[in-house]
Amino acid sequence: MTKTELIAAIANEMEGTTKSHVRGFLTALNTVAGKSLRKDKKFVLPGIVKFALVGVPPKAERKARNPATGKEMIVAAKPASKKLKARFLKAIKVEVGVVAATEKKEAAPKAKKTAKK
Repeated sequence: MTKTELIAAIANEMEGTTKSHVRGFLTALNTVAGKSLRKDKKFVLPGIVKFALVGVPPKAERKARNPATGKEMIVAAKPASKKLKARFLKAIKVEVGVVAATEKKEAAPKAKKTAKK
C-alpha cells in the first residue's frame, strides 16, 4: 500500500475526514515519532507496533580469510552506530492471523504426591 492509498483508505474509513486532514495527521505522527525516538529511544503506536532506537557498539579491526582464495585479509573497523528496531504488537498479529487469539487457559489440576511407605 502506498502513502496515497493509505491516506485514501483512512479518509474513506472515517466519515467526515478529508484526505488533507489525514495527510496532516500522518505528517504530525511522523514528527512526534521522531522526537520521541530521539528523546526516549522508543515510540509506541498503540495496538500496532513498538519502535526502539538501539545503540550498536563499535567493532574492532580483525583478520579474516577470503573463502575463495584462502588469502588472509584485514576487515576494517566499524564505528558505533544506531539501529531502529520494530516489534509488532499482539493486536495486529491477531488481526492478520499470525497469532491466534487466546482465551484464558484453565489451570491444570496439580498432581498429588503420594508418600512411599
